[in-house]
Amino acid sequence: MTTNHLTYIMIFTMTSFSALAARGQNDSYRFDFGVKCGMSGYSGDLCSNFFKQPGVTAGVKADYLFNSRYSAGANLSISTLSGKLSEGTFLSQSAPRQFKSTVYGFDGRFNFNFLPYGKSEAAYRRLSNWSPYLTVGAGIIAAHSNTATSVSPTIPMGVGVKYRVADRLNLAAEFVVTKTFTDRLDDVNLDDPLTIDSAFAKNTDWMSGLTIALSYEIGARCTTCHHID
Repeated sequence: MTTNHLTYIMIFTMTSFSALAARGQNDSYRFDFGVKCGMSGYSGDLCSNFFKQPGVTAGVKADYLFNSRYSAGANLSISTLSGKLSEGTFLSQSAPRQFKSTVYGFDGRFNFNFLPYGKSEAAYRRLSNWSPYLTVGAGIIAAHSNTATSVSPTIPMGVGVKYRVADRLNLAAEFVVTKTFTDRLDDVNLDDPLTIDSAFAKNTDWMSGLTIALSYEIGARCTTCHHID
C-alpha cells in the first residue's frame, strides 16, 4: 500500500465520520406540538380567588419556533369552572348562589424565552436546556352554563418554565390568567348584578389555568449545513 493510498483512505474515513456526526447533530426544529392538562380557576361575582374552587383543564398546542428565544402558536382547550357565593358577599336574593360552566377556548400566543432555549452540538451557541418564559395573546371562548352560552374575546397572559427532558422532548409548567369581556362565565343572571360600570380589570369574569405540558419538536431546519439562527 503506497503513501497516496493511505492518504486517500484516511481522507475517506475522516469524511465519513464527519458526515455521520453532522447527521446525528441535534439541529433546531421548526415546530413544537404538545398536550397539556391541569387546574382551572374562576374569578367573578361569586368568587375572587382562582384557587378556591378549582376545576380541570386540558388542551393541545402547536408552536412555530422562530429561534431559541421566540415562538408563536395556537392553543385549543376545554375547562370546567365553578363558584359558590361566599358568606358576607352582597348580592340580590334573586342572584344564583353557585354555578358550573364548561368553557371551550381557542387562542393565538406569542412566547418569549428569557434564556436561549434548545440543544445543539455547537458549543458556541450556548443554548440552555431550561428557561423561564412569558406568553401573551388573543383568542375567543364559548362558555356554557346551566342558563346560557356566552361567547367572548379573550386576552391570555402568563408565565412558565420549560425544561428539555430529552432530545426534542419538552416539559413545561405554566400559569395563565385570561381576561374575558363578558360577565356571563358564571350565569346569565349574574351579568352586572351590582350595576357597576365595566373596566378592563373589573365587572367582567376572569379565568386561569395552572398546567403541565409535554411537547415534541419536529421539522428540522437544516440537516446538511451548519445553521445559525
